[in-house]
Order: sequence, then structure tokens, then C-alpha cells
Amino acid sequence: MQSDIRKQTRGALPALLATSALCLAFAATPVSAQEAPVAPASEDATAPEIVVSGSRIAKSGFVTPTPVTVLGQATIEQRGSVNIADSLNELPAFRPSATPSATTSSVYTTANLADLRGLGPSRTLVLIDGRRVVQSNIANQVDLNLIPISLVGRTDVVTGGASAAYGSDAVAGAVNIVLKRLNGFSGELQAGISQYGDNAQQKISLAYGGSFDGGRGHFSIAGEYANSDGIRFQNSRPWYNDAAVYTATGSTTRVIATGVRASNATFNGLINAGPLRGTEFQPNGGTRTFNYGTNVGSSYMIGGDGVNVSGLRPLAYPLERFSVFMKPEYEFSDAVKATGEFSFARVVGGGPSFVFPNNSLTIRSDNAFLPASVRTALASAGATSFTMGRYVPEFGFFNAVLKTETYRALGALTGSLGGSWKWDAYYQYGQSRQNTRTTGVQIAANLTNALDAVVNPANGQIVCRSTLANPTNGCVPLNLFGAGSPSAAAIAYVNGNGITADQKIQQHVVDASIQGDLFSTPAGAVTLVVGAEYRRDSVVRTADAVSSALGFNTANVVPIRGSVSVREGFAEVAVPLLKDQPFAYSLELNAAGRITDYSLSGAVKTWKVGGSYAPTQDIRFRGTMSRDIRAPNLGELFAATTFQFFTAVDRAPGRVGIQTFSQQLTTSNTNLVPEKSRMFTYGTVITPRFLPGLSLSVDYYNIKIQDAIGTLAPQQIIDRCYLNNITSLCSLVIRDAAGAISSVNRTQLNLSSIRTSGIDIEAQYRMNVGEGSLTLSSIASNVRNLLTTDGILTSQEAGVVGQDFGSSPSWRVTNSVSYDSPTWRGYIQGRYVGGGVYTKQLPADGLNNYRVGGQFLVNLSAERKISSKFGDFSLFGVINNAFNKAPPLVPTTFVFSASTNQTLYDVFGRSFTVGVRVRR
Repeated sequence: MQSDIRKQTRGALPALLATSALCLAFAATPVSAQEAPVAPASEDATAPEIVVSGSRIAKSGFVTPTPVTVLGQATIEQRGSVNIADSLNELPAFRPSATPSATTSSVYTTANLADLRGLGPSRTLVLIDGRRVVQSNIANQVDLNLIPISLVGRTDVVTGGASAAYGSDAVAGAVNIVLKRLNGFSGELQAGISQYGDNAQQKISLAYGGSFDGGRGHFSIAGEYANSDGIRFQNSRPWYNDAAVYTATGSTTRVIATGVRASNATFNGLINAGPLRGTEFQPNGGTRTFNYGTNVGSSYMIGGDGVNVSGLRPLAYPLERFSVFMKPEYEFSDAVKATGEFSFARVVGGGPSFVFPNNSLTIRSDNAFLPASVRTALASAGATSFTMGRYVPEFGFFNAVLKTETYRALGALTGSLGGSWKWDAYYQYGQSRQNTRTTGVQIAANLTNALDAVVNPANGQIVCRSTLANPTNGCVPLNLFGAGSPSAAAIAYVNGNGITADQKIQQHVVDASIQGDLFSTPAGAVTLVVGAEYRRDSVVRTADAVSSALGFNTANVVPIRGSVSVREGFAEVAVPLLKDQPFAYSLELNAAGRITDYSLSGAVKTWKVGGSYAPTQDIRFRGTMSRDIRAPNLGELFAATTFQFFTAVDRAPGRVGIQTFSQQLTTSNTNLVPEKSRMFTYGTVITPRFLPGLSLSVDYYNIKIQDAIGTLAPQQIIDRCYLNNITSLCSLVIRDAAGAISSVNRTQLNLSSIRTSGIDIEAQYRMNVGEGSLTLSSIASNVRNLLTTDGILTSQEAGVVGQDFGSSPSWRVTNSVSYDSPTWRGYIQGRYVGGGVYTKQLPADGLNNYRVGGQFLVNLSAERKISSKFGDFSLFGVINNAFNKAPPLVPTTFVFSASTNQTLYDVFGRSFTVGVRVRR
């Protein structure tokens, strides 16, 4: 297996180097001057007066000292992206940690979230035209599926602290989606499918914009529908491997092996404890001796008769979305303009995920369905019960379907106060409603009662033992001995109606600011912005009665209610110091400050100081220091106990290495305070006049977060209790009557500090070739450190790609070559996502030297442009992962996980998209 990984690494690096060399080779040829996209349009000194992303200053020629990466409309079109998240996640600074193909969580099966720097989506702020958007979930995250891609002009990624400009949550940076002003009609229709005949996708979008009342008014409207069928099973891919991280009983060492099977459960039922251990039931009412493999552990083994259900895990969930966006504008006079924004979006996704194992079912010796031979053997052994493990597909796959509907309305007024002074004010209301329906989970009490089946002595019928004491309790006896044995009535009784939950999040925002020039210097005017903002976020969630009482085996959703209000005041100033001097083409300082008062945690201050110095027109140095914050979100503050499953590896004396399918219980905390972050960035932008069309930027970043909100992972709690002798954590490990770990309690705390640092590199070169232009681009991100300290131990996640231990490869690179002419457009993209080690956290487990290869993908697209009297048409096609490169194998301890790290690597394989665009 390791040799296969090394081969993948050797195959990826030459292709990466070849693509990079191609870019550099073209960059050596002088050409006529072209626009340099690597320098954001907001930094173009000839641009009209615009608001620079990452700043409140609206000033022609203003240059932000904070690095900004621009994702343009052309790139989105060339990639044939179904939503904006698909294109953003190809930028090296992003980690696609929460997408429909990267998670099995019932909460995020539909979401596409932005995760900058691998610090988590909650630390990346998403804006539309510089304004906040109502969050899609209680983690204060915005689902990018909700934004029509047809209305996106460009997306600015502020890869630096932006809390002073925009407020909380911009610790890692901000994603500002800038909408375009529509003129005329445009439409797009596209469809795609993988070479394996699955993951079919369709998208249709329509947009129209035009002026009225002599140009004083303007109206834009865009609508979009997209659908993806998903990929049902990961064993549909040839790279699937039944490997897992495996721990044998009695050992603390984890090994990676193929052919891993469950040792405590089968589809028929397996006695896994007591004198009859190793007896497997059969569908015909008989039994047989179970063949254990080698290195048998409490949950897993290598080989034998066990099953591995990881192949039944989905690779991507089905997803359907619809969105519509309207934007009217009207100039009442030269001094006052009104703007409105109205949008609605619906996203529905999710589906069947996996079959839960029930590996600790207690069966009594007088069970009415028990084969006579087993009953006799129990009596001979003097046993009155045994423990059975069984996968019960008859109960149905765990199936979570989530529908999210988002409404947003905004009214804004802008006006002039005379001279350079102007004002801006807006009110925004947003509402996000989520409905969740989860089936394939069992009511714990009903399962216990139904499993305890006995013969009614009064009439000889099989009933639940509980029914003898309470004849009207409705219990239906359950037979689990052999596949196909449960009755439909018993399944319906045990499963109930499933889990249902409705959640409504509301956001009110009022914002007002004024801007103008204070005075002038020989280098230009000193510009000031001051303003205030009020925001209120609230959540109300209701749930079914059984789930509210934590009555299901897992995935219980409990009612919550809470709100947070925020009052803020902010100011920003841009000070030009030097201009057109022999030693300084330009020198400018920028500073911003914000005071934020939270209703629950009090006041906190944020600030930013930055500068930009260009000794000549060819080179510019920039740097920024900032203090940023992230306030605790609605979920961290108000969400009651939530449940998830994990595989616990016991470390207690006498139980070392025993694995148990256990629950992790996470609870909220209203006493949380905001996270505080310090960010430092500095870099260089080179645009040499002797080589027109070339732009190069290199920026270093360093982020340190204090009072980071989080919890210890459940296995960390177990390890530190028993291996590190941190006795205060032992009370969080809960055991059942047999001594097995049944659950681990986790509470949200301000317990951690996080530090990350690295380098971002961007290079682009554009030149005229024939009737069109050729653009070469390279974007790279190197993560030098990603250190998390939880108050006890420090873990390093940079260069780690194991699913259980973080996902931050040291290098990610995206290279592209594109050609655009009046008649056609072509695009070649090469993406490299680096490998690394499986973990650096557990050197005693023998995995710290386990190397994982990276993945290099080539994506292709071509477009034919046709002009006619009916409009401009474009026929386009896209091939993703053109060489069908398999992801590296990255197994995990969780039996339902993918065989690779879906957060990092492409799992779909080669896929094709074709479509048509029209503009009129």
C-alpha cells in the first residue's frame, strides 16, 4: 500500500513542475501591455471610485495593504462551475471542509461553506457587496449554494484579518461576492456526468437587467436552478480499498491494514461475548461457527467472515437548489440614490448514508425467537443472556434530508453631503429556515422492549415482556436472528416516525456611515470613514417529542431558543504620505478601528494598521497588522446536547485497545467570550514595466488566535485521561455496566489557542497572441505551521492529511493556461494538492512516519463563440480530472468513513460537462 502511495507522489510532481515551467517559459517573452489580473481590480489606479474589499474606503486609486485574491467571472465560466463554492475551493488558500462530498454529518449534507486557511468555516466571513448575509445554520456560516452564480461579477478573497472593517468572524479573512450590474438578457444551460455514469448534474440560469425612466432607474433579476444526483456508494470507484486504521485488543499501537472486517457484528447477528462467542445466526433459524480473522480486536479484525460496510458510504449527496435575486435601483436626484435587494433560495439535499451497527444488543436466554439449540447451549453453560452484534439494513440506512430556505431583503440609501462628503445607510432583514427529516434511527426504549420477546403464558403468543405488565403499550416483538427476520410491524415500532426538526434563524442589520476628505497633503487627500452598526441574530428550533427527550439512539435534535444583539462603532482612515518622489512612487497608510458590544459577553475592540510603499512603479511592498475577533455563534451558545457516533479506543488498564462504537455528547455554553486574534501579513507585488502583462505577488501571513472556542476530540479526552494522567478529564468518559465506553462528554469552552503561518504566491502573465490573449496563472499556498494548543498539549496539523488528525497539506498549487479570442476560448488547469504524513499527534502509535502521496489533476475546457442577429451564443465543454487520477488512500478508524480524505482530494474521477450560453 505504501509503495502505491509513493508511486502517486512520483507521478504528480513531474506534472506539477512541467505546468509551472510552462508558465515561467511564457513569462520570459516580452509582449504588449495587458491588464494584470493578479493585482485586484480594486487596486487599479485608473479604476473608477469603488469600495475595496477589506476596507470601507471608497476612493479612486486607493490601494489596500491587505492581500486580496480575485476570482473573476471568466474563470468561473471556464470551469463550468455549478456554484461559486466549486471555484473558490480550487484556490489553494481554501480547504473544502464542508461540501456535499466531504461530510456525512446530518447537519451539513447540503452545505457548501468557505473555509480559509483551514481554520474552519465559522472563521471565514461571507459578504455580498460588502454587507453581511443571514447565516444558514447555527454555526454562523453562509451556504454558498444560496447565491445565484449568474449574478456574480467577481469574488474577492481578503486573505487577511478584516474584523475592523466588517466585524466578527473575519479571523481567517473574508469572501466578498461582488454582484454585477446586468444589462440585457443572458442564459445558460449545462449538464454533466462522470465517466462511471453517476453524479449527473444539470443547471439552468436566466438573468435580465435594464434601465428605465431615462436612465435614472435600473432593474436586475436573476434566477437559477441546479441539480446533482450525487454518488451513492464509494465502492463504485476502482480506488476504493477496505483499509482501516486498526488497533488490536491489548495494544496501544495503531496499524494500517487492508481487508479489515468487523469482528463484533454481521448482517445475520453474531454472539460476541459470553460462552457462545463466535456463534453466528442464519436466516433459516440455524447457526454456524463464525470464522475470526487475524489480529482480532474488539471491533475489527483482518480477514475472516466479518463485513466491511465502508463501501456502502456515499461519495456525494444529492442536491437540488433554486434561487432568485432582484435588485432595483433609482436615483431620486444627483445627491440621493436608493437600492433594494430581494432574494429567495431553497436548497434540498442529503439522503441515505450508512447502516448503523448494533453491537451490544442484550439477548436473554428465554427470548421467544431464539433457536432451540442456542437456548440449550446457554442452559448447559449456565448463562442467562448474551451480547449480540448485528448490522440491521432492515431498519433502513441512516437517512438525513435537509431543506434550507433563505429570504433576504435590503433597502439602502446613499447621498451626498457636499464636497467630497457622502453618506450611506441600509437596513437588512434575513431569515433562514431549516427543516430536517432523519430516518433509519431507532427509538432506544422501543428497541430494548421489542428485543425482549417472550411467550405469553396465557395464550402462547409471542409478545414483548413489557406488554405482559402493560398490555396497551403497543410494543411489537422483534426477531433479529438471521437476515430478513424482522417483521415490518416491529421495524415500524422500533423506528417510529423518525426525527423531525424545524429551525428559524433571523438577522436584523442597521448600518450607517459617512465618508469624506479631512484635508489634503502633497500626496493626496486624507480620507475618513466613520459609522455605526446594530445587528441582532436569533434562533428558534422545535423538534419531535422523542428526539427532544433524547429518545433515539443517535442524531437527536433538541429545541433551542436564543438571541444575541451587537452594537458597533467603527472608523477608518487612509493617509497618503508620498507620491511621485524620486525614492517613493507612493507611500500610503491605512488604519481602522471598531468597538463591538455584545449583549452576552460585553465589549471588545478590533483594529488594523497597514501600509503600502512603492519605491517605483514596478514594485510595491505592503504589510498589515490587525486584531480580529470571532464571537461565539448561536450553536456554541444555545444548542443543547447533540450526539454523534465515533469509534472509541480504550486506554484504561485491562481494556487497552478495546474498540467501542460510542457516542460523543457536545453541549453549548452561554458563558463563552469572543476569540481574539492577531494577524500579521507582509509581502511584495511586482509589476515590471520592462515586461508588460506580468504580475507577481508573494505574501507571508501569521495568525494567532487566543481563547479559541472548541472542544477536545473524544479520543483526545480518552487518551489524555489514561495515557497522560490528566485525571480531570476522566469524569468525561462514561462507561456502561460492562465497563465499555458508552459516551464521552464534550463542552464548548474558550480552551484553545491556534497559530498558523505560511506563504501565498500569485503570478499571472497576459500577452496578445493572434486575435486573442493568452493568460498564464499560478497560485500557490504553503502552510508552514498550523498549531493547536488546548491548554494541555500542542498538535501540529501542517503537513498532516489523516482524516482523524486534521487536513492541511503543506502545499497546494493551481496553475492555468487560458486563451481567449473573439471566436473561441480554451482553458487548461493543473491542480496539485500535496500529501504529507498521516499524523504528527501520536508518535507512540507508529503512524508518524506514515507518508501519504498527493494528487495532481488536469482540468480542460473549450468554448466556441457564435455571433448572430439573435444574440451571442457560446457552446462549451469541460473535462474535469482528465486523466482520471485516483486519490491517495487515507483510511481512518471510523467504519463508515471514506477510503481517502474527501476534504482534500477529488473522489469523482473523470467527468464531463457540456452547455450553451446566450447573451443578448
